[in-house]
Amino acid sequence: MPLDEYAEHVERSRADRHRNITTVLVRAEKTAATSSVEAKSLEQENLACRDCSRGCLSGRARDALSTIKKILITALLPVALSKITLPLNELSRRHRVRRFRKGNTITGGHTMKLRNRNAQVRVLALIALLSASYSSAEAQQRAWAGAKQIPAAAVACYFVGRAFLSADFSQGEVVGYFTDINGIGEADSLFNGNPSEQSAYFTFRSNVFSLRSLPANGDVGLDLVSAGTFNIYYNPAPNGDWSDPDTFSGDQPFPGRPIAHFTRPEVLFVQILQSDVASPPPFESISEHAITETLVSSQSFTFNGYQYDFSTLVPRGVTLHELFSNTGVSGVADLPVGLAFAGNCLALANEGQ
Repeated sequence: MPLDEYAEHVERSRADRHRNITTVLVRAEKTAATSSVEAKSLEQENLACRDCSRGCLSGRARDALSTIKKILITALLPVALSKITLPLNELSRRHRVRRFRKGNTITGGHTMKLRNRNAQVRVLALIALLSASYSSAEAQQRAWAGAKQIPAAAVACYFVGRAFLSADFSQGEVVGYFTDINGIGEADSLFNGNPSEQSAYFTFRSNVFSLRSLPANGDVGLDLVSAGTFNIYYNPAPNGDWSDPDTFSGDQPFPGRPIAHFTRPEVLFVQILQSDVASPPPFESISEHAITETLVSSQSFTFNGYQYDFSTLVPRGVTLHELFSNTGVSGVADLPVGLAFAGNCLALANEGQ
């Protein structure tokens, strides 16, 4: 066979080889497109993702995305490598055939090697991109896995606190910590060590409020607590101390930098007065009140590798139920009377619930 005719035959073979690659790529694209449509359909059917304000992927959608990645890698990698990696004797023979043509030096073999390397780099880059895209989506899903709205009227949290009051009972504030927060964690994860105010990652504090006494109703004492604000804080290095209210607001004076900010209306504080000194029943030393705290603003935060936002957990806010002991505890400098309390909060109903 003449040299020029053989070179033409080599060129045709290369063209046929590219057509084969194109056919595989088209099939892979069709397969990927079909899988992509199925993945979108699965994702639309998964209603759980509607609770994730950052666009999380459902478990079924993640499986579909993983399948697409595997199909593309399976289709592209073997074909690309088989077309890239030529037998050494074949490559050497083609290089010898094309080395001289019409008296000019042709670097066909070097050009082929360069193109092969470029193709190999592109295939590997595509595989890396697919892996990175899947990993990013998976990480985003993992980050927002816990950020789901708490059902209306479900218990959203449990807490422990102290109320600090002025000597004339005209002013006060409350501080405390959370033992459990629905959707974030329980006592085994919300503390840095043994559970106490000193190790709590999540704390709260109110503004300084005013109290106005009402006439007693028999043995029931009544006080109006002024409208005000209530904040929740995340403390990466907790150091709560009942003698220092600032340690419950991020080591800063109120309001500090809260992760959730609430407002409340005026509320009624109810006390059971101890009138039977000789033989007091056990319930005569308690006080109680309920407060609806409306969520005004919040900041997203990362805890134990997951991202949360109270606007997702309790978008409307919570109602606090608090039970106090009238047996005093230590207060602080400006508010020397202390009362210990504990309670829970219920999630408010959102629109449509």
